[in-house]
Amino acid sequence: TNLTGSPVCGENVTNMSHAYENCTKLTGSAVCGNNVTNMYNTYTNCYNLTGPAACGPNVNIMYHTYYNCRNLTGSPVCGDKVTDMYRTYENCTKLTGPAACGNNVKYMYYTYANCRNLTGSPVCGPNVTGMNWTYLNCTNLTGSPVCGPNVVDMSSAYENCTNLTGSAVCGNNVTSMYNTYRGCTNLTGPVICGPNVSSANWAYAYCTNLRGNAYFYSNNTRNIGNCFYGKNNSRRLNIYAHIGSKTLTELRSGTAAYSVLGKDIDWTVSGNNRYNTAYNIYIYAVENVAATRAANGD
Repeated sequence: TNLTGSPVCGENVTNMSHAYENCTKLTGSAVCGNNVTNMYNTYTNCYNLTGPAACGPNVNIMYHTYYNCRNLTGSPVCGDKVTDMYRTYENCTKLTGPAACGNNVKYMYYTYANCRNLTGSPVCGPNVTGMNWTYLNCTNLTGSPVCGPNVVDMSSAYENCTNLTGSAVCGNNVTSMYNTYRGCTNLTGPVICGPNVSSANWAYAYCTNLRGNAYFYSNNTRNIGNCFYGKNNSRRLNIYAHIGSKTLTELRSGTAAYSVLGKDIDWTVSGNNRYNTAYNIYIYAVENVAATRAANGD
């Protein structure tokens, strides 16, 4: 912890795991040699390290690499061989520029959590499976959300990304949307809940600019509590779900614990449909959600 000066890395070094962990007095820029493969916890808690980040061409592990490097500046980097970005840049509050994610990355848990000055559009590589808390509290991130084709968990992926615009996305393999877009106040419709989603609790809570249409493709979304909590009642929201599905039952339940608005409300019944004009929310039972979306032009 009393090491001072700038970090160094010899050309023959292959493993930098824990090399400078908790060296809080280190200054200067991070380094990474061309032969390094492992950057596990390399610069964790190096509070006084300044930018930019470094990642050699052969690195495959970036687990916790720059965790809590709150004075790191410049843009994040990620090599083409990296597979693990678990908490790589978490709490790097001075990082600017666009996010980075290599084509071989599988894990993006907390990767950019609390990187409040990160700008540009979010990214997600084609092999990512976990986006849990990936961009949590990235309040200056702009552009539209993304979700790779292999993502399974989107829990809190974009929570409190208040400057994200465009439409929400959800991949075909996603099972959890817990808190995914909570607090994304500038996100607009349409809303998407993929075919394999089982949990959408708080998924779009406090998304006050949501409007238009919401499509629930899954027949078995059983946890929908507070999904649209805090919606702007001046904006109409039309929700479509498969007729006879468990999802539809949960969506239109006025007294169940999983009420979509986080409160018990009275529904006006119109055939298989439900609506409440005070909250400007309409739930439609349809034979084919995808065909309905196409017909609506979304």
